[in-house]
This record gives sequence, structure tokens and C-alpha cells, in this order.
Amino acid sequence: MNDTELKKYETLNEFAETGGIVIFGGAEDRMIPTAELKQAFAIEEKIYNRSVKDLSILDARIAYESCVESLKPETLLLHIGEADYELFKMDAGKFDYAYEELISYIKSHNSKCRIGIISLRNDENDTTIS
Repeated sequence: MNDTELKKYETLNEFAETGGIVIFGGAEDRMIPTAELKQAFAIEEKIYNRSVKDLSILDARIAYESCVESLKPETLLLHIGEADYELFKMDAGKFDYAYEELISYIKSHNSKCRIGIISLRNDENDTTIS
């Protein structure tokens, strides 16, 4: 996880509006074109992308507190796990527990937040991901 990237998001959040939709994922997600999504699907809410390179589920709460929590999103799209493939293979329970803890934390600080969990892409039908 990159502290410089988190600081950049903290600065951007000073000018952002609360509510709306936040995308919170890993490296692949950083390039999601929020303006194009908003236009193509006629989305009226604000959309912010707060995805972090090399985001692990083990660091996700710290990253959430730093770059998402102040936005108080109405909807949060989670796409975490890309950096956790080895963790999941070694201890799937630890991965699941960390994910559940993250969701519990989010709901305890923003009870009205709708959370959508986006599964990882699995082009090769890897049974670890399935």
C-alpha cells in the first residue's frame, strides 16, 4: 500500500462532496473511468474512485479510514482480493475474516451505506478464486 497515494486521496477528499458512489479496489480498479461511467449510465450521484495499488484485504481498513470514510458513501463498490491470491491459497479463513471485519467496520461507521462486492476476474477458471 502506498502512503503517497493515500495522502493524495485525503487531499482530494477535502474538495469532494459526501454521499454518492465510491469504488474501492486494487491496482486494476485505479483506471476505471468514473466520468465515462457516469455519462454512459446517466448516473446522477457523484462517483469517486479511491482504489489503491497493491491493496490487500489486510490493509484495507487503514486505506478505507484514510481515503474513503470521510466521503460517507451511499454506495461502496468493493473489489478487493487481487493482491491476496497467495493469502487466500494459504488461509482462506483469514481472508474471509478480514473481509467480514472490513464490512462490519464500514457498517458501524456508515450504517446506511450499501455495499456491493465485486468478485475477481477469473478468466482461467482457477478453483482458488471460484
